[in-house]
Amino acid sequence: MEQELHTELFDIRRVAAEDRELFNDVVAAEYLMGKLHKVDPDIVSKVYWETIVEDKEDINYSVFLKNGDLLGRVALQGIGENVPELAIVIVKKYQGQGYGAKILKEWLNWVCKNMG
Repeated sequence: MEQELHTELFDIRRVAAEDRELFNDVVAAEYLMGKLHKVDPDIVSKVYWETIVEDKEDINYSVFLKNGDLLGRVALQGIGENVPELAIVIVKKYQGQGYGAKILKEWLNWVCKNMG
């Protein structure tokens, strides 16, 4: 599968090691992890990175706006399971602005084209 998608609004690419610090905003934006992040951000960010982002069975992508700001994360999780799931997290700064729907439309079309 190709590693990157570039659209007019954003760039989507596989999660990379250099994204780790940026992912603090993603962790804070997730519902349950965000609550835990308020208690101990260092441990929660470490656990999040190790269990979700480094999972070799999941396909995780970082989403960036054209100005370089991290917009969030999209992923296909549990691909080997009977019922895989789609995950999308938009950092709080950009929530409620319609980015989620735009990402899903563009990224899912791209995933289907590349993965069948």
